[in-house]
Amino acid sequence: MYAKNRLVRVVSIVPVLLVSAIFTFEWYCYNFIFILRILPATDRAGYAPAFALLFNVIWFLAFWSFLRCSFTDPGLVPQEWLAFQQEQGQEPRVASRSDIWEPGGPTLCRKCHAHRPERAHHCSICGTCVMRMDHHCPWVGNCVGLKNHKYFLLFGFYGSVACIIFALSALPQLKALFGSGTASKEIRRIGSMADMLLFSGGSVLAASFSIALGGLFISHVVLAMQNRSTIEVSYRGSNPYSIGWLKNVEQLIGIQDLIWLLPVPAANPVCDGLSYPTKQSIQATAEWDDAESQTIGQTSEQL
Repeated sequence: MYAKNRLVRVVSIVPVLLVSAIFTFEWYCYNFIFILRILPATDRAGYAPAFALLFNVIWFLAFWSFLRCSFTDPGLVPQEWLAFQQEQGQEPRVASRSDIWEPGGPTLCRKCHAHRPERAHHCSICGTCVMRMDHHCPWVGNCVGLKNHKYFLLFGFYGSVACIIFALSALPQLKALFGSGTASKEIRRIGSMADMLLFSGGSVLAASFSIALGGLFISHVVLAMQNRSTIEVSYRGSNPYSIGWLKNVEQLIGIQDLIWLLPVPAANPVCDGLSYPTKQSIQATAEWDDAESQTIGQTSEQL
């Protein structure tokens, strides 16, 4: 969505529309076929309000997260920062071709020849550098970077949970549909063959996406806890940016609070994407604070 090439931006809309259509299809199957037709026909209408509320709330959060991930700036390098770097007149070091960690300052992109902050990477599809770029996801039509990685995580989480709710709550009716008992006959009488095929297809999609999105979510949570992006997985040596799993995660989604659960900007962000604390810098700061405390203590004793 933020590619420099207009044709790429237009083409990127296609998979976004496809995923939106899948969301709509699952919503229709669950609400209009399962809730309004199948449950009443199988004497389970009493479960309908609870199932409908649970599924629709999670479905809404999943779709909202998906749209935020698609249409949010992934972390393009701010023009103000670029202007400041040019005013300084210092030419940054050229980014290394090797898969190594390069903490401690901006680099010069080998592809677009622009200044960029540490941990920023060039997206060949978007044609620009993105702060803490993780990967370019064609299904959201956008890069996943510092500013929309939270929404990507929530999309994976809520999407998988919504699919699990669909699959598990519909499983008894799905088994009955393909069975031969009284329940099967009741279900088959409630609607057309097209409805039954749609419901079956929706159930299979839900089961499949629950596995895919669940695996995606878990893998990205692990990376967030390690303070690594997908690009940095192959980097050699010790990760200088890993400063504890909670502080690592907070760099992506802000200080721990209930806003973590909503696809909105972090209420208390701790990272601007222009610089990152490292183990070495934190250790140096701690040593400086200790030395300063000792100096103040000695001064007090002398007085």
